[in-house]
Amino acid sequence: MLTDAHCHLNELSPEELAGVLARARANGVSRFIAIGAGYGLEANEQTLKIARSQPDIQCALGMHPHDAQLVTDEVFADLKRLSADPIVRAIGEIGLDYHYEHSPRQIQRDVLVRFIHLAKELGKPIVIHDRDCEDECIDILRSEGANKIGGMVHCFTGSEALARKYLDLGFIVSFTGIITFKKSDALRDVVKMVPLDRLTVETDSPFLAPMPHRGKKNEPAHVRLVAEAVAAIKGLTFEEVSEATQTNVERLFGAV
Repeated sequence: MLTDAHCHLNELSPEELAGVLARARANGVSRFIAIGAGYGLEANEQTLKIARSQPDIQCALGMHPHDAQLVTDEVFADLKRLSADPIVRAIGEIGLDYHYEHSPRQIQRDVLVRFIHLAKELGKPIVIHDRDCEDECIDILRSEGANKIGGMVHCFTGSEALARKYLDLGFIVSFTGIITFKKSDALRDVVKMVPLDRLTVETDSPFLAPMPHRGKKNEPAHVRLVAEAVAAIKGLTFEEVSEATQTNVERLFGAV
């Protein structure tokens, strides 16, 4: 059995959601960590509603760094209230993204710190988005003591050196279908390096569909292809990867 450790489900209609979940379950996916961040406060509310409706879905709430400038005191208070629900297993995805800079860098940094403090207050781990910000994100996590709450760096596409820094912080490193792309040899080397008890798999659906579905809309059923790719890269069986990633997710996010 598998967990999709990071998927976005909030934009699906009820009929689409039912089909997506049925296909995933038919492919051995027994747990979903749905991410509210990425589309503002309304997406968090929708994601929480979805998680409350399905016993195998838990969620993480927060604000994507793209939307950091939306985090007013009122929005933050609403997210704090929503995140207190036990079905919310983490705060995220939060972090820094300097690739697009949809929100100013300083605002991204300030909001990241604010959410780390919230996670500490609630006693929940964090889900980190780290893109094109060199060591700024990891430096903030260190300085704010994020190792005390733990977390996962999702959709990891960085270097071995950056992965080691997250491992040293006690975080889990999560991989997507990007590891199946032809030009991802360097990333596959990172997969080889990360210990099996410190990694997990995700789709980041509806984005980043793995081969042979690249360019199409992604969905949680495809997390099996990511797990199979990890197994091939590390010279393990699918069952070994499935069992380990399930254990890692449970250790971080708690039991279903």
